[in-house]
Amino acid sequence: MEWADLVIVMEEKHRKVIVENGGSHFRKKITILSIPDRFKYYQKELITLLEEKAEPLFH
Repeated sequence: MEWADLVIVMEEKHRKVIVENGGSHFRKKITILSIPDRFKYYQKELITLLEEKAEPLFH
């Protein structure tokens, strides 16, 4: 993660895991999408949310 300009996580608990496991210096790089873990793999609604929330971060 040293090389990353941006670290994207789905939920606050994911950010906490990174920070608690020695990644506190990545805190400013972490963006939380606030997408709950209730979707199935490749579920259409999940893909739509990811596109809506993550895509603007790359422009």
